Amino acid sequence: GETQRAIEIQKKTISIYKSKPLDSVYTSQKRKALLVDLYSELSGSFLKIEQADSAKHYAKIISTLITPKDSCNQRTLLKVRAEIYFFEKKYSQAKKNFKAASKLCDPNLPIIDLRMKYALGKSAHGEGNFKEAKNTLQQGLDDYNVKPSEEGYMSDYYMLLADSYKETGNLE
Repeated sequence: GETQRAIEIQKKTISIYKSKPLDSVYTSQKRKALLVDLYSELSGSFLKIEQADSAKHYAKIISTLITPKDSCNQRTLLKVRAEIYFFEKKYSQAKKNFKAASKLCDPNLPIIDLRMKYALGKSAHGEGNFKEAKNTLQQGLDDYNVKPSEEGYMSDYYMLLADSYKETGNLE
């Protein structure tokens, strides 16, 4: 809930990792992956405080760190761009980026698939395509076995699914 403080911490963490000497464990590839993740989180924090220009700035930095062969970092960049498009209410562009991201970097991990279904569902919901949102979100739940320890993290997912059902006329 303290986004500005989170931004300060993220920037400090980035500074530490950028200046940390490389060795046999902390390789340039490891540094790059960590920085991509940190810039991704930073971009998301700026979206939370409604500063899309700053979020875009960090997305650009991510794009300079990655290569086309690096599918995991490519996925991160696509997700960051998708979140920016979603924030800007450019839902079809958000969905396009989320779909592209869902096909990269071992897309067969169940939790990744669930997260992608949520992202695609929220994009469809934003477009006003509630039937697609409902089907996508429901498919995510059907394919993933939510453990009791994970229930606390599912409230946004369940709320969006419930609203999608409501918008299609299914109040049950």
